[in-house]
Amino acid sequence: MKGRIPYRSVDPFLGWLPLLVLAGVVLTSCGGPRESPHDVNVVLVTFDTIRGDHISHLGYALPTTPNLDELCEQGISFHRSYATSSWTAPSHGSLFTGLLPSQHGCHMAPWEEDEQILPLSSENMTLAELLSESGWATAGFIGGPAIAGGIGFSRGFDLYDDDWVGPQRLGGATNEKVFAWLSKVNRPFFLFVNYFDAHGPYEPDPSLTYPFGEKPEAVEPYQSFSPGTAKRQKKTMPTDPEEIRHIVERYDQEIFATDHFLGRLIKRLKELGKWDRTLLVVTGDHGEAFSDQVGAEVFWGHGHMPGRVQSHVPLVLRLPGDVRAGEVVTRTVSNQDLFPTLCDFLSLPVPSNVRGRSLLLPITDGAAMAEKFFPGRYGNTFFRDDFMVRSLEEISSGHVRETMHDLSDPTGKKLIPIARIDDPEVKMSDEDRARAREVARALLSARAAHKKMRGGVSPQFEPGDLEGTKLSEETRRKLGALGYLESE
Repeated sequence: MKGRIPYRSVDPFLGWLPLLVLAGVVLTSCGGPRESPHDVNVVLVTFDTIRGDHISHLGYALPTTPNLDELCEQGISFHRSYATSSWTAPSHGSLFTGLLPSQHGCHMAPWEEDEQILPLSSENMTLAELLSESGWATAGFIGGPAIAGGIGFSRGFDLYDDDWVGPQRLGGATNEKVFAWLSKVNRPFFLFVNYFDAHGPYEPDPSLTYPFGEKPEAVEPYQSFSPGTAKRQKKTMPTDPEEIRHIVERYDQEIFATDHFLGRLIKRLKELGKWDRTLLVVTGDHGEAFSDQVGAEVFWGHGHMPGRVQSHVPLVLRLPGDVRAGEVVTRTVSNQDLFPTLCDFLSLPVPSNVRGRSLLLPITDGAAMAEKFFPGRYGNTFFRDDFMVRSLEEISSGHVRETMHDLSDPTGKKLIPIARIDDPEVKMSDEDRARAREVARALLSARAAHKKMRGGVSPQFEPGDLEGTKLSEETRRKLGALGYLESE
């Protein structure tokens, strides 16, 4: 392919898990060792718009995710997993390419006069392309228009089902399509499923029984409160605590519905005899804010400057044979790490520009970065352990504003003056000061590497600089109904 990034050599330490597979540690259902990791099915499931702190096994008080909780007992759970963006398309771009949005190119165009989603760069190989070229059957089934095939997400898929009536497709309808395909596929496959149920409007599936909250039909539906929707519809964000409680309750019910459809998918894989040979990844693309505070700012919805609420997402990796069952990783990881992780397990080459790491290797240190593009400004957020640093750069002047946040503070209000970490007048414990210094040093190192990757310059885009994608009118209508673009 013209302009395609070459592969990088595989580290000699990578690939240890496939060697265990060959040694017979991972067994097929008939009890014998597999001959090759290439007979593994790969299933990638994304929970759209689901924030990490509303997941049961991550400490939430309500039983929102019983099936995902059970999956944790069979696999590896990553408790500090962050998405590279605060909305759907850029985050999925990172899942599919192992790159940050500034590398893979898919994000909202950062100029105000032309609303468009920039597509995935054709220079970067997607996960589906790599697996298809390596012999896997490939299929994708999505529930939301922000990752429509026309934006580049269908590349490499034999089938990419992004056609439905209405602004979104819920999990039951998505599963019907998935199950029909699964019943026909007769060779190792890569299956991508995007469950969109938790995205606004918050209308839980009335056919399900929920273990908490009022019946869905008892409360009026709420639209999602994205920044664009609020601005266009001149909405005022809710402030009444009881109204906010109702909104969050319905959102939690939609998380439960999403988890229900995941459970149905797992059950179907078992019924078809495909489960024992399946590697399953379940993760999120971004969270959702409900009057959450970050410093002095209060946020609703998603698509803002990335923070913990909008970037912290669930991540569970279940390996065939339940290898490493019940393992918990508390170091910070990124969703851009999934691409090299899957390549590691499947003994496939990794494109040379991918900077993620395999999550199958020992993780002694961790960090993640998320990005957001604004007209005339570029923002990024650096996560490490219990700290995050948010940086907003004015493109024309190069001026950067930074704030360091203590993520251990549940109110979200605690700020650390990053330029005054060593100032004795700043009240901090010795332990917190030492950790803040370490995070600041790691941030500087990450920023230098990021700037080098970008050729030493800040991301600066103008109309025509990058090849946009002409969205179909139907896709634009669906995006408009969900608050992403101007509705006609």
